[in-house]
Amino acid sequence: MADPLLAGRYRLREPLGSGGMGTVWRAHDELLGRDVAVKRIDLPDEASGEERALLCERASREARAAAMIDHPGIVTVHDVVVADALPWIVMELVEGRSLADAVREDGPQEPRRVAAIGLELLAALTAAHGAGLIHRDVKPGNVLLARDGRVVLTDFGIATLDGDPALTRTGLLTGSPGYIAPERLRDEPAGPASDLWSLGAALYAAAEGRGPFDRDTPMAALGAALTEEAPYPVRSGGLAPVLLGLLAKDPAKRIGATAARERVGAAPGRAAADLLGRPVADLGLPDELVATLVSAEPRSDEIHVGDTRVLVVNTSPVRSRDRAMGNVVTLRDHTELQGLTGELDTVRGFAESLRSQAHEAANRLHTVVSLVELGRPGQAVSFATADLETAQRLTDRVVGSVTEPVLAALLLGKSAEAGERGVELAISDDTAIEAVIDPRDLVTILGNLIDNAVDAAIEGAAVRPPRVTVAAREEGGALVLEVSDSGPGVDPSAVPAMFRRGWTTKTTEGPVGHGLGLALAGQAIRRHNGTIRVTTPPASGATFTVHLPAPEG
Repeated sequence: MADPLLAGRYRLREPLGSGGMGTVWRAHDELLGRDVAVKRIDLPDEASGEERALLCERASREARAAAMIDHPGIVTVHDVVVADALPWIVMELVEGRSLADAVREDGPQEPRRVAAIGLELLAALTAAHGAGLIHRDVKPGNVLLARDGRVVLTDFGIATLDGDPALTRTGLLTGSPGYIAPERLRDEPAGPASDLWSLGAALYAAAEGRGPFDRDTPMAALGAALTEEAPYPVRSGGLAPVLLGLLAKDPAKRIGATAARERVGAAPGRAAADLLGRPVADLGLPDELVATLVSAEPRSDEIHVGDTRVLVVNTSPVRSRDRAMGNVVTLRDHTELQGLTGELDTVRGFAESLRSQAHEAANRLHTVVSLVELGRPGQAVSFATADLETAQRLTDRVVGSVTEPVLAALLLGKSAEAGERGVELAISDDTAIEAVIDPRDLVTILGNLIDNAVDAAIEGAAVRPPRVTVAAREEGGALVLEVSDSGPGVDPSAVPAMFRRGWTTKTTEGPVGHGLGLALAGQAIRRHNGTIRVTTPPASGATFTVHLPAPEG
């Protein structure tokens, strides 16, 4: 008996697999003489005739749109035909196996391999989203690892049947339990962020050997995806933060495609094999760190501030028969610890300021009481309220301009601290700060810049009254921060060194005296793809201007 012939052209050979959306066949295109894959889209049995016609039209329209995408990571759609009232999608036949098969047969994949797959899939999804297509069913079973080395995402234009509100039926949810984004489960519109969530779940499954929300039943998987947090991925190495960022429940807090691509590409261990045997000087590390790593002398607890990390480095030379064999190096990541130290130092400064103000308030209270006892109540009232209006005006200005409470507290505290040191800290009239990035990073940036400005203003107090001005505004979608001081200004040749470890204006002992403040500020700025410019206007000290682009939605 001859194999069935579809649309008078495609000879069906054998089924390759089936799922909730239909069955895929290997077929032969007798017109062009090539093998293809043909997928029959199975429509719900309970669908009315009108609904079936609409769904067929939708499948045809989406298939035509997918056919317009020319990308090596997206399976090519050749044709769409209707037979027996069902749509059939004719696609490129990709020889290979699915990512699901690879995990089932080989076990969890190495993080480096998962990172490479993730980059290919991100490129494919970016191309699809640019064409207005949302996949809605990104999962290991829909990722093909081709024999020619490509990573190919299949089923574009098929799982988008529920994307048109006019075609959505009550209770009809396409996708695979455990890989459907939470917002889709809440019946909210799907967008590119929904595909990125599913991608995170698929990569998680590849690295860990099972999906983050795999459960015994489909309903349990759906419930877990909607309400539970993903377990920490213990096998994923440096990919773990990226996977968890993709799996954020709130689409607004989920990392975008650009950020995901950068973080996957930079994940530790991805290119480790490519670095083995290369000279340290060729790795693109900061010169100071290279000098420490290759030093013939031992180094102990040296602090190095990179673009994103704070490292404590120890080295010990190894010799054999008076011949230098190399160095044993120990690296400790102190990024979070250093950030905490800075926050504790800020709290300590605030506490000292409050103690000073309490002492001063006690002196003023005694004076007020004495004036009342001397029969001069009018003078007592004037003395007590002399500074009240100014302080209240500053508080109202900060609270009204700064919507982020942590930042408002920082500015009020820094203002009080500066006042105790004899420096006026002013907030510009056009200041309006929204929490466009992590408030902790804004505190790191503004707090350290203000500290530096206060020190500079005190240094120049003999020439002009010490003053620091803080301004913030939005320009073209970016947050612009400006901190100006009345100090002696900055030598332009010293600017590059200001944001490296060791450059400091402080002379105190302890954590604040190690020259890390501006280095940490610069690190936080780079982490958000921002820039900083230092200028010295004539007779007005220095101005630090920071541009922080709005985070990717």
